[in-house]
Amino acid sequence: MVQRSRYPSSQGTLSSQIHDDLLARIGRGEFNPGDRLPGEATFMAEYQVGRNTLREAVQGLVALGLLEVRPRRGAIVLAATPQHLFPTRVLAALLDTKSVMDLYDVRLVLETHAAGKAATNPEPGDIELIDDALAQFRLAHAAGAPVWEADLRFHQAIAIASQNSVVPRLLLTTHSLLAEARRATEAVPGAVERAIIEHAEIARAIKSGDVAGARQAMTRHIESAIWAASQVTVH
Repeated sequence: MVQRSRYPSSQGTLSSQIHDDLLARIGRGEFNPGDRLPGEATFMAEYQVGRNTLREAVQGLVALGLLEVRPRRGAIVLAATPQHLFPTRVLAALLDTKSVMDLYDVRLVLETHAAGKAATNPEPGDIELIDDALAQFRLAHAAGAPVWEADLRFHQAIAIASQNSVVPRLLLTTHSLLAEARRATEAVPGAVERAIIEHAEIARAIKSGDVAGARQAMTRHIESAIWAASQVTVH
């Protein structure tokens, strides 16, 4: 299905734009703590997007602690705090080169740990998320389309598989702040092809329960990302 949106594509990914719009609506009091959000069909029609895009936006708000998805009740609004209401793409624009590289260093520590934890006791549902993100990355590359959104989904799936409720929240923040830099690295020759190989190695280690192998594979991958980031000019 070809997704259509009321948002210009130049403003970022559809999911991040919906994420920020829902943040603003919560901040304005359109949705208050304890309220149940409209169903998926309503939002899909309103934003003119598919289910996966909408769910990614909602998951971002869940990771921030703003929403809770409950069986048979849907998404429930939790208490909002001011720090949630400042779009991360605005913060990203304020980062200088050193801050960007410092954030990659944070990723090196955080994501290596997450990969090891994910391999400790991989759940079938978590493996499905990782495999789906891996497939989406390959499909995007084969079609000559941008891959960075699928890349974010892959890393977030591993964070969720770590079974640590804080890790996905921290990772979502660093990913959002690094979005512009990560888009730029796609132009680095060989970077995307290398990422495909490294993603497969990480996924294979996690699925086989190889904790040390998962940590090592993720370390190699983030180091490759740091190298690619060093090849582009950020600000």
